[in-house]
Amino acid sequence: MTQVNRKRSSTINLASMRKGFAPKPLAVGIATVLLSACGGNRQDADVYTSANDCIDKNPEFAEQCTTAYQD
Repeated sequence: MTQVNRKRSSTINLASMRKGFAPKPLAVGIATVLLSACGGNRQDADVYTSANDCIDKNPEFAEQCTTAYQD
């Protein structure tokens, strides 16, 4: 009986053991946050340094301006 000396690793299929492309979960999460920031739900805001500035520009909301400034 003749025995052939072959390496055991000669029968391994290396192509099936390689990893395919898989996006990393952290990268997907960051991309989601960045893309959601580009949405159309923008609100304009005014910043007032005193209650009087707010009342001058919005006289109908004088009480809310005073309360917000005190808070």
